[in-house]
Amino acid sequence: KEVLILLTLISDIIASNLFLFRVLASVLIFLAFWIFKSSVTKGIVKVLEKLLNRKCQIADHSTLTFVLTPLKSLLAVSGLYFALINLHLPAGFNQFLLKAYRISFIIVITWILLRLCDCASGSFFQFSSKLDEHLNLNKTLMTFLKKIVKVLIFTVSGIAILSETGTNVTTIITGIGLGGLTFALAAQDTAQNLFGGMVILFDRPFAVDDWIS
Repeated sequence: KEVLILLTLISDIIASNLFLFRVLASVLIFLAFWIFKSSVTKGIVKVLEKLLNRKCQIADHSTLTFVLTPLKSLLAVSGLYFALINLHLPAGFNQFLLKAYRISFIIVITWILLRLCDCASGSFFQFSSKLDEHLNLNKTLMTFLKKIVKVLIFTVSGIAILSETGTNVTTIITGIGLGGLTFALAAQDTAQNLFGGMVILFDRPFAVDDWIS
């Protein structure tokens, strides 16, 4: 009976101070995500390091740490999102939180991809320099390709974010396509020179200090 009375008393206290307990639980949720975000990120780095380097050296620890550091921000934002959801706020505010969380997720993934692009281009250039006789790539070409990839990443990320805000992305994509076609038709000579330069960078018919007769 004493145990039953105690449980009834506890339930009455919780029922009369429900919002206060929700606030306390939300604070604990956020603190848990904030405290363990570094440990979780380090764990993911270790797992990926073992998986990627099982047969050959693909990515070292410092590179993976640099690429995946933005995960800490994602975990912190996740903690804030789940903490606010736990408060059982109005449905309209919960929808806003969900959109904000998804946009934050897209931003962090974009951040990771940009870092991965930087590391991949640098590692590939070092590798291609060792095989210079067999792989005709140079730093100028790698820089150009890296910028193209970054523009594509930013474009896809921007479209995804606009889609989360409710913007009609189909109209934007159509406009970009028509604008690109118009630009291509108006700048044919520039495009020819650009592709001609890329062919020279790929083929590299001559090098510095070569004699041209």
